[in-house]
Amino acid sequence: MKTGQPCVIPLKREINEGKMLSALQFSKGIKKKEPTFLSTLKMKEQSKEVQAPKAIQKILEEFKDAMPTELRKRLSLRREVDHAIKLDPGAKPLAFAPWHMAAPELEELRR
Repeated sequence: MKTGQPCVIPLKREINEGKMLSALQFSKGIKKKEPTFLSTLKMKEQSKEVQAPKAIQKILEEFKDAMPTELRKRLSLRREVDHAIKLDPGAKPLAFAPWHMAAPELEELRR
């Protein structure tokens, strides 16, 4: 093979899951001066528009005034208080479960 010339290697396409080289195996191979090859794939971008299902299109059309046509490039400015819940002064948290469960459900949950 001449230096500076492209080298074409025949490719046998197989799906072999689990046949990957770990970083440790790679570094050992380099230390032992074993021939090592690196291959990468470059995906072509497809400019194909995806059409939403009719039910989704109907909902989008119904609520189009609530959705922006274009998303913001960055987040909105940070506020002093993002979210607050007013609490009664001196109120104690509830000490009971918010709902009752049937005995079989409770037993299943505890398993």
